[in-house]
Amino acid sequence: MRRLLPCLLLVALTGAACVERAPGELRPGFDTLVLQSNFCGTPLPPIELLVRNIGDDPVTIAGASFRAVAGREADAANFSAPTLDRDRLLAEEEVFVRFTYATPGGVEQQVELVVTSDAAVNPELVVPATTVEFLPPDPTDVDRICNGGEGEGEGEGE
Repeated sequence: MRRLLPCLLLVALTGAACVERAPGELRPGFDTLVLQSNFCGTPLPPIELLVRNIGDDPVTIAGASFRAVAGREADAANFSAPTLDRDRLLAEEEVFVRFTYATPGGVEQQVELVVTSDAAVNPELVVPATTVEFLPPDPTDVDRICNGGEGEGEGEGE
């Protein structure tokens, strides 16, 4: 009703039509992130997730972080603290949430990216993120693949 009163006053004074405004709401570019793994454990290239304010009201983002999934608490430590290129979004504006991650041993990981804001709708945006398990074809090749070491049968000649 509080939002309707200014609209009714506008109609009464000017005769103009009143358009209902949508409250601020953040929406991610993807509902779920499925990320590549690297069994060497080195960080992969930075990831960017687009988040848009789909409402009419401005939204101020308080922060972004990774939260562990129950039983997978160690996984969150492999993700960097997300950064944002802005913290206030007007209607239809976008922000990029950037982060890096590592996948030691190429194992599957599960975390949740959490973006908190003052949005009227969904003030805690949660995007599940999973890394896909990736293991070397031959476990004896790990040193050669990850560290540039020599594999079996390579090296100096006789």
